[in-house]
Amino acid sequence: MLEGYKHMFERFVGPTKIMICGNTLQVDDYSKFNWTIFDPIQKKAYHEEAFPIKLKEAYKLGAELI
Repeated sequence: MLEGYKHMFERFVGPTKIMICGNTLQVDDYSKFNWTIFDPIQKKAYHEEAFPIKLKEAYKLGAELI
């Protein structure tokens, strides 16, 4: 599906890249919500590990734009 969107954007705006960042934090404090679908400890641990990597990737893609 993302490849389809990518090709559509390429037709209208030119070369397009896709960056996927999943399993993100929805809120800062999961204890305020009764959400049993998320494991807040696992979410926080993944965020602390993956976010710096994805942030660098986003800056790199942004730098390629200019």
